[in-house]
Amino acid sequence: MCNKCATAMTVRNAAIFLLALFAYASTPGQQATLDALGKENLHMMLDIERREVAKYYYDPALRGVDVDGLYKALDAQIDHAQTLNQGFILVAAFMQAFKDSHLFFSPPMRSYRSDSGFHFQMIGEQCFITRVRPKTEAAAKLNPGDEILQYDGAKPERRSFANMDYEFNTLTTTQASDLYLKSPDGKIRHELVHHRIIKGYVNKDWTEDMEVQHELRKEDRSDKEQRGRIEIVGDVAVWKQPHFELNDTELDLAVQKVRQHKALVLDLRGNPGGSVETLKAMVGALMDHDVTIATLRARKPEKPIVARSWKSAAFHGRVFVLVDSNSASAAELMARVVQLEHRGEVLGDLTSGAVMESKSYPEHLGQDTIVPFYLSITCADLIMADGKSLEGHGVVPDERMLPTPSDLANGFDPVLANAINEAGATVTPAQAGKLFPFKWSGIDLD
Repeated sequence: MCNKCATAMTVRNAAIFLLALFAYASTPGQQATLDALGKENLHMMLDIERREVAKYYYDPALRGVDVDGLYKALDAQIDHAQTLNQGFILVAAFMQAFKDSHLFFSPPMRSYRSDSGFHFQMIGEQCFITRVRPKTEAAAKLNPGDEILQYDGAKPERRSFANMDYEFNTLTTTQASDLYLKSPDGKIRHELVHHRIIKGYVNKDWTEDMEVQHELRKEDRSDKEQRGRIEIVGDVAVWKQPHFELNDTELDLAVQKVRQHKALVLDLRGNPGGSVETLKAMVGALMDHDVTIATLRARKPEKPIVARSWKSAAFHGRVFVLVDSNSASAAELMARVVQLEHRGEVLGDLTSGAVMESKSYPEHLGQDTIVPFYLSITCADLIMADGKSLEGHGVVPDERMLPTPSDLANGFDPVLANAINEAGATVTPAQAGKLFPFKWSGIDLD
């Protein structure tokens, strides 16, 4: 979750910042071999990490991590790294050692990236293919509902899934995914899925208006596809909100629409969090009194996060909140506040347990040729009204509801259907699965 006073970049601002600089070059079809300059850059990135964490991390004791010893060990290993993927993994390992969800390294852009063509997610203690992009190799080999038994030799496990996902989808760029799968009918099979290579821009003059506008139009399309949506079923408002980044107008319109109905199903599944201000406003829109969401534990005393009630303009009907393993940060705080204030029921899966407050620090190497990257550094832990932190624990739903492999294969949504039915309307899992059709991001299609 990003602090309102942070230097954190929004998705849009991060894109503009990176586009204005230099995409880290490597060659599609092979892992980039590290030369002396590449290793020197990695050494400098690691040194910047060490200094910035020591300076800004919320815990002055640095969670007991031997920072100097860790730095020296990783710095020595960089000399033996063969590829850029290996180098980025070593740089990232410094921050990963803290076991803090909001402390991480985001590497420079590559000159290309790969699209696997599928999404996967932990559901309960198992990992499943959840979506497959049409007209890709993945579409010919994979199906929603396939359980992933091994991914590139690693067994997906809930406790280590976030690190695995970070390595595969952020730190490294690979050409294929090697999968061992179990179909909904129980059959075991092996699939090698080649990725689609998406070339980027390298060494472009981003003051050129046409190229800048091209990238911004793609970003606009992606933003629109990620906006919240509200559907009405009977007298139940079903509000699917994919992130906590809403402006005042968007939030006012959403609450006005919801307020006309007797019950609200707030779907925060897959919501990674976002702005503190949006969180406070959304909590206030559901409460008839001011609520302290959390108290911040930081290097210096911090004010608690307080949501001001919208009073007569708030929604006063029944509330059901849906969460899953990808619900994180502000989404988890929202769900837990609803529980602690006895405002409604939380349904679904155990959340991710990634609940800290952080600031983003844009960094770069070089002067003529710029190599940009950024660091997310935790500035506070968040202590709930029950005196506990959600970090590493997550929100336990009041009612555990999980889709089956067959549900995933057929596009059914029994979790949403159950919530709507409990709220007073009637819908089948098949109908619920069609309420919010998934759209693949347009930014990937050009």
